[in-house]
Amino acid sequence: MTLWHYTCKHAAARIRRKGIVLPGRLLVPENAYMWPVSWWTTMDEPDREALGLTSIALSCDRTEYRFQPRKGELVVPYLSVADDPRLAASLIPARLITALGDPEVWWVSFYAVRVIEDMSWPGSRASLCLDRPAGGDHHVRA
Repeated sequence: MTLWHYTCKHAAARIRRKGIVLPGRLLVPENAYMWPVSWWTTMDEPDREALGLTSIALSCDRTEYRFQPRKGELVVPYLSVADDPRLAASLIPARLITALGDPEVWWVSFYAVRVIEDMSWPGSRASLCLDRPAGGDHHVRA
């Protein structure tokens, strides 16, 4: 099984620079802030509805780029921690989040996750052309 972190071009640039996906904060319905968490999925082809990446609040394509965690990084199934009372302030409870997508394909991490960009993904391939310096010196990210 492969895990993916899908993101837009704005976040992809930051992830490339650091080589990590950092946990972020989201506003939850009760107007309280969650603990920082990063979201991952097992979906090789992203279903925007199932992943909650419909871009209703954001104008960018949140599936344009994708990153894979490096071996050994701590990413766990969302449903394994969703209703843990110790994490009640950190995660949207599973009973509330099912309306936003399909939590069975979601994974989370509360830590910085070292990543590898999927250069076969269309957004990443397109950015290779944009990132090439003038003069024909072509550098490809690893």
